Amino acid sequence: MIGESYVPAHITGFFRVHLFKDYLTTGSTGAGICLEAGVTTYVNISKSNKMKIKFLWNDKEVNNDVIYPILGFLVKSPIEITIRQKSLLPIGYGYGISGASTLGLILAINKALGFPIKKEEAYNIAHILEVRRRTGLGDVAAQVVGGFEFRKKPGAPTFGEVIRLPDPNGWIVVTTPVKILKTSKIINHKINEINEFGLICEKEFLKKPTIENFMKISRRFWENLGLIDNKMKSIIKIYEDLGFPYISVKKGAVYGIIDEDQCKKVFQLKDLENPVLINRNEVIFIISKLSRRGAY
Repeated sequence: MIGESYVPAHITGFFRVHLFKDYLTTGSTGAGICLEAGVTTYVNISKSNKMKIKFLWNDKEVNNDVIYPILGFLVKSPIEITIRQKSLLPIGYGYGISGASTLGLILAINKALGFPIKKEEAYNIAHILEVRRRTGLGDVAAQVVGGFEFRKKPGAPTFGEVIRLPDPNGWIVVTTPVKILKTSKIINHKINEINEFGLICEKEFLKKPTIENFMKISRRFWENLGLIDNKMKSIIKIYEDLGFPYISVKKGAVYGIIDEDQCKKVFQLKDLENPVLINRNEVIFIISKLSRRGAY
């Protein structure tokens, strides 16, 4: 039994935290962008006398504790399962890769098993697991929709409301992972500032919901939280020197948008149909278009 899935990465520009006792209504509001450079998942399942799990991330065997609760939702008897997930983007920097990995696992396993649950239930399970582990609040809901989005109402995909905004034409997203920073740590220490300034950002953005305005507001949001240290500033300076017109940060990552033709010149690329990773002078640049669609 074979299953596969794709889930885009997600960068939240600015947000507010909405915490409730019910994980399905807990989530975030705000705006973000989903990238083609997401997570692809392949699973191979066979019957077995006991549970056997092999998980590979970018071809390296690692442990992933979220697999066990996922299988608890989907599997009634022991199986042997091999899982392969791949992504150009690393976990822990602010790309929503935890959510993409979790959602991708559920979708691929569900397909391999012949769809024992509806896709809407799969979406909600991924959201619950993300909220429970405090690894993400709004990523899954955004990744289901894809593209350039505004999360109007918090919660799991079937409880919240996410608006897909018109796709910006001609912009390419380039990002550099700088440092690992846990989502739970930011929320625990900055929740009042997040919600206060996040509301201001939402109101300002909705007056002009363009990607250019999104980038400007997102930069101010993270500057206001005081999370841009000297290391981040040094990467921002590199982006400025390369001619990026709009630059922002998210948790431990710097990202900017640049015209497609200019991007090809700056990074000496012939085409940008697929995401690519470039290492230039020990600085990593991951180059991607916005996602054309949400998770599938």
